[in-house]
Amino acid sequence: MVGKKVNVHGNGVRSSNEETEWEVRPGGMLVQKMSDDAPAPTNAKIQTATRAINNIILQLDHLAQQVSAIDKSISNGDTVPEIQISTLIEMLMRQAIKLKSISTEGDVSAH
Repeated sequence: MVGKKVNVHGNGVRSSNEETEWEVRPGGMLVQKMSDDAPAPTNAKIQTATRAINNIILQLDHLAQQVSAIDKSISNGDTVPEIQISTLIEMLMRQAIKLKSISTEGDVSAH
């Protein structure tokens, strides 16, 4: 990191300049630190995002069961209609799009 001050802290490496402060979290995730005067996300926004994520998880669990059933059929030598596989792929992609569309304002982490 050329031209930036780097500090090592117990919870990761922090780098800062006059404009932005970044933090490298364990696992290599780079996040921008929120300034102390930045508004915290409201509970309503957090709850809305949590509900949306939980809904996606439920849908993915259901789709995972379908993937397992198709995998088992193929392993047993059965043929699976291409439309069934295409439909499953489309449903998985829709869940990925839903997940991507969830608002992620700021960095919300448990303390």
